[in-house]
Amino acid sequence: MSADILATGEGLRLTLPPSPAFAVVARLTIAGVAARLGIDTEAIEDFKVAVSEAINLLLTQPATGGPITIDVAWTPEALSLVLTREGGALPNDEEAQIAEVVMFEYADGGAISPDGPEIHLTKLRPAAGA
Repeated sequence: MSADILATGEGLRLTLPPSPAFAVVARLTIAGVAARLGIDTEAIEDFKVAVSEAINLLLTQPATGGPITIDVAWTPEALSLVLTREGGALPNDEEAQIAEVVMFEYADGGAISPDGPEIHLTKLRPAAGA
């Protein structure tokens, strides 16, 4: 199994096998993009925690679920991620609720789609001249 990265204009798509071993690929790729966008090291480390929690939450779906897809996009204001995985709804137990709290504590914005296993995370970029 391998990771697949597709360039998509002002962003990229990362498709990973549904295994915790590939979470490091996602964290490092997103950290590299964030660094190129001028996001400071501490903020990147925080965002990596949020990404890890999102991936772990997606991996709690049944084993029949497909790969994890992460769409990465950026604007002058923010770095945005949409993490998805086919295969069913996200859990709604205490462990999942703790993961959500941690995830949104370390991202500047985010949401979980009620329509399916889709997690949105945002990290703000530094203001120009700041």
